[in-house]
Amino acid sequence: MANTCFNEVSFGGNHAAAMKAYQSFYDIVVVGKTDLPGFQGIDRPVVWDVSLENNRVYCYRSVGKANTDRISAFAAHFGADHHHYYIEPVTGLCGEVSNQNGKTMHIKLVEDDFGLTLYDPLSDQFYFRDTFADHEYELWPVLLNEKKILASGDAVERRIQGQLPLIDLGGTNFIMDWPHKEFRQADDERNHIPADSLMLNNEGDGYICLYDRKTGKVVEPPRLFHFTTGGLPARPAK
Repeated sequence: MANTCFNEVSFGGNHAAAMKAYQSFYDIVVVGKTDLPGFQGIDRPVVWDVSLENNRVYCYRSVGKANTDRISAFAAHFGADHHHYYIEPVTGLCGEVSNQNGKTMHIKLVEDDFGLTLYDPLSDQFYFRDTFADHEYELWPVLLNEKKILASGDAVERRIQGQLPLIDLGGTNFIMDWPHKEFRQADDERNHIPADSLMLNNEGDGYICLYDRKTGKVVEPPRLFHFTTGGLPARPAK
């Protein structure tokens, strides 16, 4: 049997729009009155175990994936806001899609996030910070909530709007363009520093480099013996 994904969906925003979305959703997955491709199949239902909790949250299971794009399109069709939480333990899916006032945010756990959970052999449990659980996936909502808190900061908001972050390197601002694995001088894009020029620090939680203030260049490792001064750590620009 295919892996199953647990989903919770709620609608909000304009009350009339939300009620239309709820009624149509009910007709599709409960009554079977109409059909929306991706929710019902010919041979077997794609969605099952549907229930309505507190008259506002639909809980259901789907095959293999969460159908987040389809739910978003469904809510948009009625002009309603929506919130969609999903979790699928076998293949490692856990995330949340929300749309409020035309603004959509999709936050999901990735491989590095899953790696934050640890195993305690004494209690035979997994834990993250001070929360323990018998199974790793039981900690995923905790990880997701922390990621949501981090994503609510101003820096993340600017990043969503397409603004790349800046770092101060030896008194000069550089644009941190991680997709291209480079740092470009903010006022002179001809000067760029490949990310592989940086070295991991001893603690493993940051990067350092040797930076020549006069040339505005990072000193490459083969030339390190020409210098006796320490490197300058990159720090966030004020």
